[in-house]
Amino acid sequence: MIQQMITQRGINLNAQQHRAMEHYRGPAIVLAVAGAGKTTVMCARMAHLMTHHQVPPEKIRNLTFSRAAATDMQKRFMFLFGELEDSHQVVFSTIHSLAHGVVRSFYRQQGISFQLIENRKHKLYKPRLLRALYQQVNRAYPSEDEMEEMLQKVSLAKNRMMTTEAIGGLVTSVKGFQSVYQRYESYKKANGWLDYDDLLTEAYRILVTHEEWKERYHQRFQFWQVDEFQDTSLLQWQTSCWK
Repeated sequence: MIQQMITQRGINLNAQQHRAMEHYRGPAIVLAVAGAGKTTVMCARMAHLMTHHQVPPEKIRNLTFSRAAATDMQKRFMFLFGELEDSHQVVFSTIHSLAHGVVRSFYRQQGISFQLIENRKHKLYKPRLLRALYQQVNRAYPSEDEMEEMLQKVSLAKNRMMTTEAIGGLVTSVKGFQSVYQRYESYKKANGWLDYDDLLTEAYRILVTHEEWKERYHQRFQFWQVDEFQDTSLLQWQTSCWK
C-alpha cells in the first residue's frame, strides 16, 4: 500500500530505504548525502507505522532544527500520504517548540510565571539586556562586533552545557565576558526571564529530574523522529533524546 502511494508520485525506494521505512522499534539512524531522499524515507516510515503497525498518528512526533524545515516535512508527508486516515494528526515541530511546551506546562502546574526575552519589539529584549550589563561591567558601550560575539558566546555556553569554570576559559575578545554572563543569568533568574536557550535547559532539567513528566511524554508520543540531526547542539541533542 505504501509503495503504491509512493510510486504513484514518481518515487521508488531502494533496498536500504525500504529497510529504514520498515524499522519499527529501537533507535536507528538514516545517514545519506543531501538529496538522497531521507525526508521521503522518514515520511514513508510514518505511514508504515500507521498502516502496518496501527500506530495512532497522534503518537508520532517529528522534531527538526528549524520551523521552515518542520513545515516542509509536514507538507511532504501530506503530499505523499495525506489520504491516510487522520494523517493530519502526526505532529511536526522544532526542538525549541517541544521545549517550550514542556516548560510552559510544567510552570503552569507549579504556579510559576516566566517571560521570554526574545521579541525585539518589546523593551525587554535579550540584546538590550546584554548591552546594559556590558555597560555595567566595563563602563563603556560594546561595539557591534562585541555584541555579535557576546550573543554567540552566551548561546554557545548554553548549548555546550558548559560549567562556570569552562565559561571562564572561553576564548573571547569581549571584555569582562564572564562577569557579563554571570550577571545575565542572575538577572534572568531573579525576574523569571528566559531566552530560547533557557527553554532547552529548563525542558531538559524538567524531564530528567521529574519522572512523572518524562512518563507523561512517553505516554503521549510513542515514536520520535529527529530530522537534520547533524545540526543539533549538545543541549538540543540531550533535550530531544532525554528518554
